[in-house]
Amino acid sequence: MKQLQGFISMFELLITLLISSLLLSIAIPSFSELIRKNQARTDLNALQHELNYARIHAVSSHTHTLLCPSINQQDCVNDWSQQRMIFADTNANERRDNNEALLLLSDGFRHSRQVVWKSFGQKEFIRYDYLGTTIYQSGRFYWCDIEEKEKQQLIIYRSGRVRKALGSHILDKCS
Repeated sequence: MKQLQGFISMFELLITLLISSLLLSIAIPSFSELIRKNQARTDLNALQHELNYARIHAVSSHTHTLLCPSINQQDCVNDWSQQRMIFADTNANERRDNNEALLLLSDGFRHSRQVVWKSFGQKEFIRYDYLGTTIYQSGRFYWCDIEEKEKQQLIIYRSGRVRKALGSHILDKCS
C-alpha cells in the first residue's frame, strides 16, 4: 500500500492567511472596545468600594469620614486623577491633620481617563457623618475616556447611598 504525503499548496496557504487576516481585522476593534468598557467598570467599582468603605467607617466609628483626592496626603484637591485618601476627620476641618488616621490610600486613575466630581456645594471631597449621610452633598462622578467613547457615572445621594447610572440616565458632563 502506497502512503500519500500531505502537502499544502501555495494557493491553499494564501487563502488560509487571507481568511485569518480578515477575521483578525474584524475582531481587534471589538476587543479594544471590550477592554475600554472593562477598564471603566474596574475604575468605577474601585471608587464605589471606597465610597462604601468611607460610609461604613463613619457609621461604625461615629465620626466624620472624608474621601478626597490628595497630592500630599493632608489637603484635598479637586483633581480626581490624583491618589485618593479616606481619613477620619475628627475635628471636622475638612483636611487631614497629623493626629487623624489615614484609613485608605488609593492610586489615581490612569491619564487616559477623566473623572469629574460635581456636587451640591461644589466641594472637592465627599464627607460622611456618623449616620452615613453626606450632609446634603448629593452629586455625580463622571468617568470618561479621553476619546469619550466610553462614559460611566456614579450617583451619590444625600442619604449616602451610591449607585451606577444606567445608559439613558448618563448625563454628558465630562468636558
